[in-house]
Amino acid sequence: MNCATRLLAALAVIAAVAALSCKAGPEAPRLDASSVEAFDKSMADVQAPLSPEERERFSAAFTAVVRHAIGGGARDVENSPDVRAKVAKAVDGKTAADVIAEGERLRGEPPRHDRQS
Repeated sequence: MNCATRLLAALAVIAAVAALSCKAGPEAPRLDASSVEAFDKSMADVQAPLSPEERERFSAAFTAVVRHAIGGGARDVENSPDVRAKVAKAVDGKTAADVIAEGERLRGEPPRHDRQS
């Protein structure tokens, strides 16, 4: 990927995050990885305002972010404190827009601008 293409991709990610952030409002829910209970509640809060398409994108992006955080596939990974800490560090404080943008970046997908309002 040449420099111009990377710059355009970066600008597209910024635009996608801005568009989703505007839709979600200035106080978009954030993931809270401080405890299992807080994470479960915040995950529901983050996904609640999303359309079905956005939830699908969020889920795929979340999986990509988690896989990247733990260094590969999520299959057969033990639920150890080390793994939980890596996942928490990767997602704590992120909005749905943050997770989608990061997941798409990690998967090398161009951001999509076909959201419905």
